[in-house]
Amino acid sequence: MFLAFYLLIEPPSLTGLDVSKEASRDTLRMFREAHAWLLPDGAHSDDAEGLYVASLTIRLGLLYDGDNGEWGQRGVAYRARHERLCPNGMSPDVFVGRGYYGHYFAWMLQRENDRRTP
Repeated sequence: MFLAFYLLIEPPSLTGLDVSKEASRDTLRMFREAHAWLLPDGAHSDDAEGLYVASLTIRLGLLYDGDNGEWGQRGVAYRARHERLCPNGMSPDVFVGRGYYGHYFAWMLQRENDRRTP
């Protein structure tokens, strides 16, 4: 799921990969399939990490694809469920030792936690 997200959201100048529009459609399909596997229960999941990652990627605009209805609602529901599971936030340490995926989401989560702290 992360690789599909990364290829779709980040520019080729950062990734070093040039994804054509055709490949982007395939990559978006792969993201959606990985999402279905990772969160088969959707917003009823107890997977705080999965909910956080999915909600963040949706908020960053990956899945809107011109229509933020269904995916926008999922993102809001995932975020709400994540916050119920982790009312004091989630530690970025969850992502330690997880390669670039871990580095990417630990950084994003740390920024959110920093905004949370007065």
